[in-house]
Amino acid sequence: MAGLPRAVHSATAGYLPERTDEFYDPSQYGPELSRGFPGLRVWLAMKMFGAERYRAAIAEKRALAVQAAEQAAAISGVVMDARPQLSLFAFHPEGPHLTTQAARNAATAELMERVTARGRVMLTGCTVDGRHLARICVLSFRTRAEQMVICVEHIAEETARILGR
Repeated sequence: MAGLPRAVHSATAGYLPERTDEFYDPSQYGPELSRGFPGLRVWLAMKMFGAERYRAAIAEKRALAVQAAEQAAAISGVVMDARPQLSLFAFHPEGPHLTTQAARNAATAELMERVTARGRVMLTGCTVDGRHLARICVLSFRTRAEQMVICVEHIAEETARILGR
């Protein structure tokens, strides 16, 4: 019986010590150093809630992102860089005094900071080919249309302040 844990967990790989039978190696007796099983969480959730509920949740978040992207694109001074394929889109502010990429990047960072500082929504960002972009990614099961309306309102208000309108 003492050899059973070793028989179950024993493994060899280029990064593991050789000749583990010559010394005690805890990785040969338990699941430490083994790969995690992140798929178990997905599988278990699918079994508990069903695929249809996941499809509905994903569709809802995508619909929220599409609607918010359309509204954000209509804001004066907002340029849509990536429309939502799923539940994420990217944009940046642009105006007559933002004549360099550095100025547009700074305005984008300022917009993200101002909107996030209001404490109701959080904008994240990314840099693509030297351009700093603001992003909205709708993922939380708690996000509803009301939060997206607030998000777009805050973007419109802060963009107007940044661009001096």
